[in-house]
Parts: sequence; C-alpha cells; structure tokens
Amino acid sequence: MNKKLMAALLAGSALTATTAMAGEVKFTGDLYFGAGSQTGTDGNVDDLDPIFFGGKGSLYSPLDNPKLSVTVDLFAEHGDGIVDLFGGPGEQDYTTFGGAAHFTYTQGKRYSLGLVGALIGAEAPDDEDPAYYLFGAEGKFMLDRGSVWGQVGYFDTMDEDGFPDFLTETSFARVGVNYYLEDNLKLAAEAGFYDGLVEDTDPAPFSIYRLELEHQTFEQVSLYAAYQYLSMDNTDEDDNVQSNTFNVGLRFRYGENAAGSLMSNEQTNSLGVPPVLHAIGLSNRFD
Repeated sequence: MNKKLMAALLAGSALTATTAMAGEVKFTGDLYFGAGSQTGTDGNVDDLDPIFFGGKGSLYSPLDNPKLSVTVDLFAEHGDGIVDLFGGPGEQDYTTFGGAAHFTYTQGKRYSLGLVGALIGAEAPDDEDPAYYLFGAEGKFMLDRGSVWGQVGYFDTMDEDGFPDFLTETSFARVGVNYYLEDNLKLAAEAGFYDGLVEDTDPAPFSIYRLELEHQTFEQVSLYAAYQYLSMDNTDEDDNVQSNTFNVGLRFRYGENAAGSLMSNEQTNSLGVPPVLHAIGLSNRFD
C-alpha cells in the first residue's frame, strides 16, 4: 500500500515540476488543529471527545494552453481517541494521508470544469491499513463575489480483504458556496452526501456538512475557523454515530498573485477531495 501511494505522489510531483515551466505556479498550504465530540448507538464510538490535527498542500500550475491547468494536492490528518475498544487498550486513533491530481479546463472568469483522481492511505484502529483510490468530476462557477461548485465521484479500497471492516464502494456528491463578505473575508459552506458499505455488504450512508470563515490577516497569510458535522449509519445493524468537530487553522499562499486578496485567488483554489478522513477511521469499528 505504501509503495503504491508513494509512487503516485512522486508521479504527481514530477508532473507538477514539468508543467511549472508553462507558467507561474501557485502554492496554498494549510495547518490546522481541532477538537470534537461523538455520540452514537455503537458503544465503540459513543461519548468520546477526539482531537485532530493535520495539514494540506495544493500546488496549481497552468499548462501551455492557458485554458488548461493541473493542481496537485497532498494531505494528512491524525485523529486521537476516536474509538474505544471494549476489553482492549482503551481509546485508539487513526492517521490518514494521500495525494490528488486535478486536471481543469477554465473558461475565462466564468467557470472551470475538471477531473480528479486520488490515492488515500490509512492507519486505522485494530491495525487495519486500508488504501483507497478515488476518481470524480468537478466544476466551479464564478459569481460576482464568490463561486458555487460541485464534485461527484466514487472511492473504494485497493485491498483484497473479502470482509473489510472499513468503508468501501462509496459514491459521493459534494456541493458548496464560497462568498466574500469583503475581499479578504470569506464564508464557505459545503454539504456532502455519501453512500458506501462496511463489512462488504452493510449499507453505510453518511453526510458531512461544513462551515468555514477565513480572514486574510497578513499579506499572504490567512486565519480560519471551521465547524464540521458528520452523521453516519450502519443500516443493517441499526447503528449510528454523529460527530461535531471544530477546527482552527493557518493558510498561507506563495506564487503568482498570492499577495492579492482572497477573492482574487478564488478561481484557482483547489476543491480538494471529500473530507472523509474521520469517517474512514470511524468505519473501522462501525460494524
């Protein structure tokens, strides 16, 4: 699993280095920390207060054709104390990490359409180490003071376990709005809907809602705060879990126009991948 992921990340880096010569690149980085709470009918995940920390990097580069671009994302997240194993060593954590590549066609300042592919690795409770592939389509449509966007796709495990104790065969749809209250004050909202399986056959639908407020505090540095709500079910076993997470983070930018306002950078911002890292960790015991 690690070899496959490393090969993909190296390939993405090489691709970005090659395309960088076609135009000015732009890098956006995130560092964040958060805390949350969980409730649910499954005792393994109920009444816990995990903490989270992670980071993201996004490198945008135009190609020779000015309407085409590629963006490479890298991301990682650690959640501490997300499940409680009965009779075991107590609370356990997870770590997830991966990379994605977005290939985008942009029509002036009106809209962008593209394809995304990603690999995600995880180190989950019970010493499970699932690896995933993800693919999808995405689009962003510019407004006078922001944008609306959408992303649809599918992700599944690359492991050959016939009875996996984590999310598999998951289709998803995400929609969002980015609105600039001021040129350097951004309000973002996202809703995501997911339909997957656990234990190979049990339906596990879930939804994720996210709100974020970002303020460019310094010339190329922003501070942001975010709230995320996750609701997840195992319908065959009538189990459910709800999670509330609050994050604070630091976002910084380098490259062409990076010193401009938040709103001036909106069109080239990456849509990333679905924020399912916590859900993958939970799903390991949600069966």
